[in-house]
Amino acid sequence: MKHTHRIIRLLTLAVVSCALAALLSGCTKEEFIAGYNEFLFGDWFPSPPSAGETTAAEGSASGDSGHVYAEPNPEALRAGMANLLSHVKNIREVWQTPVVVALNRFATDTAEELGLVSSLLAEQGVACAPCNGWAEGGKGTMELARLVCDTADQNPAPAPSYTYPDEASLADKIRAIATRIYHASEVSFAPQALKDLAQLEADGFSACPVCIAKTQYSMSDDPSRLGAPEGYALTIRSARLSAGAGFVVAFAGSIIAMPGLPKVPAALSIDVDENGEITGLF
Repeated sequence: MKHTHRIIRLLTLAVVSCALAALLSGCTKEEFIAGYNEFLFGDWFPSPPSAGETTAAEGSASGDSGHVYAEPNPEALRAGMANLLSHVKNIREVWQTPVVVALNRFATDTAEELGLVSSLLAEQGVACAPCNGWAEGGKGTMELARLVCDTADQNPAPAPSYTYPDEASLADKIRAIATRIYHASEVSFAPQALKDLAQLEADGFSACPVCIAKTQYSMSDDPSRLGAPEGYALTIRSARLSAGAGFVVAFAGSIIAMPGLPKVPAALSIDVDENGEITGLF
């Protein structure tokens, strides 16, 4: 009974998460219930995506079905490599750190796709190794672990290299991230963002590091700009302090943040009676 109670609590936490997402998206109660039923009784084990998922965001951003990437797609994989190589460039040139790429294996990956990734990385002098821990446990990560160790041993005492100095202003820290990491040409600060940054610096938080909240689909603040866009303007609309974590969050584009959780989770008031009726959801 104790374990059953725990399972119910875990499921109710999922209900709360789904309900929160429903509220944020503006869906109706009926739409929420239909979606939750699909979550409970739908297909929990869809066919895993192929290595072509490197550019799966292309399907999401364009409105096309992501299922097309369940089939081998070397062309899409090659296009998506621009994003990976952009990250490799940042690690090498900005943080001046050796790079190792882990190839997370999917059941549908083909030898052609894995070979393509390896060859394109080799052209840039970047080592890679498969990571198959989900299927083989530690054994499936041994090659990667050895590669990481060997690479670290070749550079045992790297000199630290940072994106920006601590003494830079909050606005300059944002500009450094935007131009050096996201490869934007400039940053556009909305009036509210300038007001927020000025207040934070007046309150003594100018030495805080900066975290930029933005879409995960693009290096820019526009989810439709795929690959490795350059030369655009990154828009910062507002900023706020995360005092406990010790950094300032700058919000780019239309991204929103999840609200803070209450001290007493709503899941504690949700229960299932002897008839299987769930109470406390609404």
